[in-house]
Amino acid sequence: MTRIRSSITLWLLVLLACEVPFDPKGEFLDRVVVFGILSPQKTVHVVRLSTTYDPPQFDPLESTNSNQISNATVMITVNAVSAVLRDSTFQRTDTSRFQDSIHAFVYTPGTIQRGVPYSLSAVIPGYGTLTASTTPPSTGFIEIDNDSRPTLTNPDVNRTNVIVFATQTNNAEAHAIKMFLEYEVPTLDPGILRKEEIPILTTNYQDCLTYDAVYPQIRRRQQASGREAWVFPYVSYRRAILKILESHEGHTVEFKRVIVTMIQADKHLYSYFSLVGGFRDEFSIRVDEPNYTNIDGGLGFFGSFTADSLSVTLPVDFPKITCP
Repeated sequence: MTRIRSSITLWLLVLLACEVPFDPKGEFLDRVVVFGILSPQKTVHVVRLSTTYDPPQFDPLESTNSNQISNATVMITVNAVSAVLRDSTFQRTDTSRFQDSIHAFVYTPGTIQRGVPYSLSAVIPGYGTLTASTTPPSTGFIEIDNDSRPTLTNPDVNRTNVIVFATQTNNAEAHAIKMFLEYEVPTLDPGILRKEEIPILTTNYQDCLTYDAVYPQIRRRQQASGREAWVFPYVSYRRAILKILESHEGHTVEFKRVIVTMIQADKHLYSYFSLVGGFRDEFSIRVDEPNYTNIDGGLGFFGSFTADSLSVTLPVDFPKITCP
């Protein structure tokens, strides 16, 4: 008798479930989306506002309305001083989907203070007031291992890997170390300095111009305190040098210096970046698409990043190596 009752109950549940229509799009929520990033490396800071949209079918790219918001009052406050952002438009370089100009709110404070909270507020008719805050990371510390410096200046003789130590500040969520070769080609464009980023890994090498390069990606702090090591293989450094020389064959190349930069991101920028860039592999299907926002009353994020650099001057006779 118990088995019969259980079977009847199960079939009733199945029949009731079949009466509920299946909608793969889910419920549409009309929300405001805010995007804004502050950095001491920039003099012009842009905040963009738009609304969510409901595409006619299942492909979001079918929608050609940019849903930008232009009738808002946007303010940024720091140290109890508020500034109203300027309503501006920018020409869109890619019009394959959206035809209108980019609408944005521009903030030009002169400088961005590190380690100081910045508060954003946006008053939008029909949606109320949205708020958020970010604190640009304080100054970090970079060191080049003493045994690595001879490799940077004399790659023809010293062939050790280049090790960079990074000490992330406490109010940063993540950081990345990037290394660049700065050079000039005076016979082509005198006075113009160019940069070539040094990969952290190279694969599928064919010749001095043809190989696959992997560059450092931002990562969360790997230990509670202290410095962390980033290793750039000697072969990656050498191949970057030879790529520059081969790209400008027949011209004089003057190498100036190696620049090492530490980029630090606050919690909001890194959290949003890691979710947007995560779970993207060809073997997985996710129906619970994750999201992150620090916008009170809306979606998107308001974050910040900073950068600290040091450099090593290269000798006049650098590099004394040639492509085989």
